[in-house]
Amino acid sequence: PGLCICPEDHGKCDNNVCVPNDSFCDGKDDCGDWSDEKEGCNDCLAKMRFSGSKGICDGIEDCPNGEDETVELCGCPTDHFHCSDLSNQANDTNICQPMERLCDGRKHCQSGADEDFKYCISLGSKTDMMENTGLEPAGNNFGIMKVRFKGVWYQYCMTGWKEYMGVAVCSVLGFNSLSVAIPQSPNGEVTDIGYLATGIKSPPCSTIYLVCQD
Repeated sequence: PGLCICPEDHGKCDNNVCVPNDSFCDGKDDCGDWSDEKEGCNDCLAKMRFSGSKGICDGIEDCPNGEDETVELCGCPTDHFHCSDLSNQANDTNICQPMERLCDGRKHCQSGADEDFKYCISLGSKTDMMENTGLEPAGNNFGIMKVRFKGVWYQYCMTGWKEYMGVAVCSVLGFNSLSVAIPQSPNGEVTDIGYLATGIKSPPCSTIYLVCQD
């Protein structure tokens, strides 16, 4: 069952009978099991599904209200995120956002979750950044300070580091206090985060190793 292919301009009934597309939802039991006359059969998406349309989730809205391309039906591409996945609010901005909008300094989600500190600042190793499927990084209390800018993680590197800055970082990460803050010479080429969007080569800077306490 379900393996047969209907001729062009025909749709497949639940019982695998093929009937012409224009017979769908015409008030008559053309299928023999009423599967062409189900409740809501006038819906655009129902018609597309019956006809085996390849237009569902193809990135082009074929239905008047775009119901053939909704996030709930199609999900987001791998290089996009959905605001409700970050905020856990079902009524958050209901479009797939390009990953470069995550932590770019502007709120693209109604909730503002795309600029939340927990998605934009973390502590970790110099190379890897562990995060869950919801794009939230591991809640380490120690490591090299890293920031996400336009969806990409960078080692935080700056000049003129002050201890109060580490206190603030530990606080926004949900820790009670700062234990250790050590500016270090970077291992490899890094860029002062303030220069990333300018295209200007940054002056020498230090990465920051932090240890926060609960």
